[in-house]
Amino acid sequence: MNAWRFLFRNDRGPVGAGARLLALGLVLVLASRAPAAAAERAGGTTAFSAEAAYQHVVQLAAAIGSRPAGSAAEAAAAEYLASQLASYGYRVEVQPFTIQLYEERGARITPLAADLPPIETAALLYSADGTVRGELADAGRGRAGDWPPGALAGRVALVERGEVSFADKVANVAAAGAVAAIVYNHEPGGFSGSLQRRSAIPAVALDREQGLALRTRLAEGPLAVEVTVDASVLQRESRNVVATRAGTQSCAIVVGGHYDSVPTGPGANDNASGAATVVEVARVMAARPHPCTLYFVTFGAEEIGLRGSQHFVQALPETTRQTVRAMLNLDMVGVGSEWRIAGDEALVAQARAVAAALGVEARFAQAAGASSDHESFARVDIPVLFLHRTPDPNYHSPRDLPEYVEPDALAVAGQLTLGVLERLAAPDE
Repeated sequence: MNAWRFLFRNDRGPVGAGARLLALGLVLVLASRAPAAAAERAGGTTAFSAEAAYQHVVQLAAAIGSRPAGSAAEAAAAEYLASQLASYGYRVEVQPFTIQLYEERGARITPLAADLPPIETAALLYSADGTVRGELADAGRGRAGDWPPGALAGRVALVERGEVSFADKVANVAAAGAVAAIVYNHEPGGFSGSLQRRSAIPAVALDREQGLALRTRLAEGPLAVEVTVDASVLQRESRNVVATRAGTQSCAIVVGGHYDSVPTGPGANDNASGAATVVEVARVMAARPHPCTLYFVTFGAEEIGLRGSQHFVQALPETTRQTVRAMLNLDMVGVGSEWRIAGDEALVAQARAVAAALGVEARFAQAAGASSDHESFARVDIPVLFLHRTPDPNYHSPRDLPEYVEPDALAVAGQLTLGVLERLAAPDE
């Protein structure tokens, strides 16, 4: 069953139920008006506006700022996006879903030897919390069967990264009796990683140099260590913003992009740029006919594992899912020097034709990868098209600011999307 609701907030926090119903009524009134009238209120033009898209980027990344999944800022961004889409005449719903967040407050390795200092490090995402002590054991790469059950009882496993997933490494040494796992890098420098699910024992990440230093010291004689992870798993709510316009034929198209960001930066390019372009494309399409039902969706919680798009796909009734002709995903479209367009063969061919007509050079591929929201649709055999611009030197950093986003790039992303939508309107496409 689709559990969709609309959420409005004011400056003092969540508003009451009566105010929410009034707000929902306002949205439905707006949605009942003619799309052309909505477009006129929104600027009176059916041409894509680079400046309008850029102003959405500024609102999301500068006025609201960093929008981690489940945060108040992410909720504020959803409210902003919903209000914009509703003003164009769409039926707009906010689709909430529960997420689990891993909150780490600190992690440390303390060698129990007078000549070795403590090592401040980071837990692998979803590590168990707690403080444990044990003799250090070189556990290789933590492969299944390397250590029989009980062979590492009471010991702390020192494991090299590589060959086996983080989750399997930690599970394998835990099955052999280890009380904690220290995973060090297989190449120079540090790293971060996820166990995907809560582990049975504390597990931390270490750079290669420190890992090799511990292994060298261990080779000289026994070494006991203490491993501490201070962390917890919290339940929070994220949400998708879904704007819908019914079509006249039994086909549907989804145009989407995530609006959440990583905690470390304001996410102007990743992915206020994509969400802003989706909103501006929706404004343009409000006054353009299309036979298919159009869904314009900004997804929450992409950065923690495509949670929003997964929820959207799961919430679609099977009969509706079978009518979805394409999912167009815009992720990081405002920075860089090269367009990369990938996905289903037929959609890539359509995008290639549109790009040629626009004089846009791009690298085309049929492997879209699994790093963004299109993957949730590809998993259920919905054809996908992924629009992306690269490189971005400020990716996932505090410098992912609006000043680095190019309005002209947003315009190209919008024109490519509109061109593909136009070609998908043809009955034989």
